Amino acid sequence: MIEALIDWAKNTGLIRKINLRVHQDNVRAIRLYKKLGFKEEGRISREYYHDGQFYDNVFMGLAI
Repeated sequence: MIEALIDWAKNTGLIRKINLRVHQDNVRAIRLYKKLGFKEEGRISREYYHDGQFYDNVFMGLAI
């Protein structure tokens, strides 16, 4: 589905960039996004608190 979004964005000629956010502990998703060409652009530290632990929020972007 992500690949379809990227293809659509490239074909429209209107989209210049796709942005997303992902929890730092979602390693499989981060690996997938990097494989698709997304770059890590920043983090918000301690954005989420769950089960007694804080997690960063990772911002990623893909220039079209």
